[in-house]
Amino acid sequence: MPTIKPRIAVTLNQNTFEVIARMASLQGCSRGSVVAELLDSVAPSLSRTVALMEAAAQAPKQVRDGLRAVVENT
Repeated sequence: MPTIKPRIAVTLNQNTFEVIARMASLQGCSRGSVVAELLDSVAPSLSRTVALMEAAAQAPKQVRDGLRAVVENT
């Protein structure tokens, strides 16, 4: 069935592909459905991370340098 949803192509390592294929087989769905469900489940966290990265990118250089130092020291 055609869809109007956006599509992307992803290259996976063999182990990841096999795990996704096994999951799809067990659930009786497509590999793409498994990947889409996984991505949908992390989308809220990813959205917050992107918002923080955007805010950091707009921060003054001194603040960005401080953030970088904190991240690199953890």
